[in-house]
Amino acid sequence: MRRGPAEFRVTGRSAASTLTTSSVLDVEHFDWGNGSGLESLTRCLSYMNMNSGSYMNSRLLVTGLVIWIAATLGLRLAGQFVLRPHAWPATIALFAVSFVAMAWLARRLCFRLRVPPEQWPAGAISFAAPTLLLDPFSSAFFPAIFPNLAPELAGVFGGWMLCCCAGALLGGTVRPGARF
Repeated sequence: MRRGPAEFRVTGRSAASTLTTSSVLDVEHFDWGNGSGLESLTRCLSYMNMNSGSYMNSRLLVTGLVIWIAATLGLRLAGQFVLRPHAWPATIALFAVSFVAMAWLARRLCFRLRVPPEQWPAGAISFAAPTLLLDPFSSAFFPAIFPNLAPELAGVFGGWMLCCCAGALLGGTVRPGARF
């Protein structure tokens, strides 16, 4: 059995790419003997941020999911007081405050959960992932999910979520010693 750095070749219809695992994957985590190595590799890669070689932070992912659920329920119950049609000054203020608040929250969570500073970008991605993955459906089915809001606010809602995610991602990528 081969131990240490390994090379996997992934081929598609039009291109081939190589993943070198010398610093990314620990080959010892795979059971190569019974043919399940590909499944193990796929499972491992599904939790990995390939740009930084770091793993998704499950605590931040769960925290982001809990916040997403609470915010979605809050908007479903009282969203008409937060998002109002034709109130563009309030919308701009909401976008700005949400951007800054999410940047601060992402940084604070990374710090409180003792995420190593070099892992903060992956932590911010983990934190924002539930919103990035679930709110496209909230926008697409806006009238059904938020019956208390005017249907024309779907675009405002989508923009607001982009501002929130942009703030969280920026908060995780600014070096930890920097002050906001």
